[in-house]
Amino acid sequence: GVSGGFAPETVAIAYGREMTLDADAATRRCARASFDQLCGDALGAADYHALCDAYDCFFLERVPVLPLARHDLVRRFVTFVDVIYDRGKALVLEADAPVDELLDAGDEADFFTGPLGLTVADEGGASGRNASVQSDGAEWSATGIKGASLGARSGRQDTKFAWARTTSRLVEMTTGRAYRDAWRRRVV
Repeated sequence: GVSGGFAPETVAIAYGREMTLDADAATRRCARASFDQLCGDALGAADYHALCDAYDCFFLERVPVLPLARHDLVRRFVTFVDVIYDRGKALVLEADAPVDELLDAGDEADFFTGPLGLTVADEGGASGRNASVQSDGAEWSATGIKGASLGARSGRQDTKFAWARTTSRLVEMTTGRAYRDAWRRRVV
């Protein structure tokens, strides 16, 4: 982890709540937090904006490889990066893998043939009885997969799209000259 010069500081976040992060003792403009602190708890864009009001730089430690199945963690991280990027703040990651390897999407085929199986039982798939059709004694669900829903499939694709944007933004934040120049103008 990042060491030296940091001390706990309580900061106001959205809806009258507070959270404690480690802040740079000299400037109070840099914060250090673990991935679990910022993405493992129920925080959202309003909370991240409040943190950006308090700090210009974030050290995010212990970022794990994120399985796509943990949609909640992935979406919070995506939202955090979006806010940091849009607000022109600096972000330093300590991660278990390179940025382009932080999302573990798993085997896309597993969504259709993995543990959910391809059997459609007479009670219907997770798309529900109202979305199933009976024809000649056979039942057809929207997905054809017991325990799977079109919503989950769509959400998975949406998350993968958002992740691609996040990866691009993280790369730009670390290599993009325009972003670095904008950051320098803010702190000089």
